Amino acid sequence: MPDTGTEVETVTANPETFKEFDNPLAVLTSAFAELQQRKPDAEGNITRMTVEMFQSWDTDAKKYLEDAEASPQNQTVKKAWAVARDLSAWFKKATEPVSSGREWASRHIFGPYDVQVKARAAKEQREREAAAKAQQEAERAAEVANLKALGHTAEAKELKATPLPPVSLPPAKAETKIAGRSTKTVWIISETDPVSDWKAFYHHVAEHPELWACQTLIASKWKTLLTNAKGQLIVPGLRVTPKQESANRG
Repeated sequence: MPDTGTEVETVTANPETFKEFDNPLAVLTSAFAELQQRKPDAEGNITRMTVEMFQSWDTDAKKYLEDAEASPQNQTVKKAWAVARDLSAWFKKATEPVSSGREWASRHIFGPYDVQVKARAAKEQREREAAAKAQQEAERAAEVANLKALGHTAEAKELKATPLPPVSLPPAKAETKIAGRSTKTVWIISETDPVSDWKAFYHHVAEHPELWACQTLIASKWKTLLTNAKGQLIVPGLRVTPKQESANRG
């Protein structure tokens, strides 16, 4: 891994860290739910009293959000985002050359080879069908000649005019994959820029404990998780790409 001389602070995801928000949050949400029940008057107008009650709630809400923004908890969140960005950059630097090499091989070697093998198989199929048709025509000509030799001229003429059945050969089994390799669809996080929205990503991860082990954006963990879910796992802010991956068999 690159040595940047920077110490990475350990940041753990613990819901208890935000415990002190519970009471004021409950008070504000409960008050808001009650205020939402207030209806316009009979003429559809909003009363001044309703506006003043909402204004009082909004003042408390603003103070709550300002305190949350300045809280140690929010500083921890900001540190976590910074750490994640650094780790992601270091990991990319450590793995991108090899990943790019595999992608180059897939694009310039494995893919073209598959096309080459399929084209060869199609050509061989056409040659087999042409040979089968030539044999069919030769056998028909021999049958016609035999009928003429036996004196069955009418029958020979009728057989000669009868169309030959179309040639239909089962395709030969072609090796369309490189021996010893197989391909499958996997889902991976973007190697160049894995997260488009860091806040949305970490907020989602914080609410789903099953994702905590992947919050440091280790590509191999996300690949396993996303592939096992067959691409059905949606994580806000995370860039996911399906790809065909070659692998050795056995």
